[in-house]
Amino acid sequence: MEKSYAKTSRTTLSPTEKYDLLERDDIFIIPLVIQMIAGPGAIKTTIVLMNETIVITPFTIGIVLFSIVNSIVITYYMMRNSDYIMSRIGQREYRTINRFMGMLLIAMAIQFVINGISLAFPLLAGR
Repeated sequence: MEKSYAKTSRTTLSPTEKYDLLERDDIFIIPLVIQMIAGPGAIKTTIVLMNETIVITPFTIGIVLFSIVNSIVITYYMMRNSDYIMSRIGQREYRTINRFMGMLLIAMAIQFVINGISLAFPLLAGR
């Protein structure tokens, strides 16, 4: 059986082409980010916060509204200053944070599925 070895390409890329390739890899993230900010997750968080309150009073509604406004302001600040933040963090740290946030999102999704299954099938949850 013959072994095949990977060979490097003889074509070279200019620095501009390399930069374009790096940018092209991350272009799919933009539509996903919009859904993460103002999508079902934000609605679910608001519903969960309202359901967690024992008695709905103007104070608890104020806390939920404050949380929503606070999230909007922080998100706006982060997006507005993203170039500065990226220049301070660096690519390696950015990728590390990105992977960590992905793992956190997966863990939350799995927990939501487990909670849904335990509510739908109480015998599986041991109730």
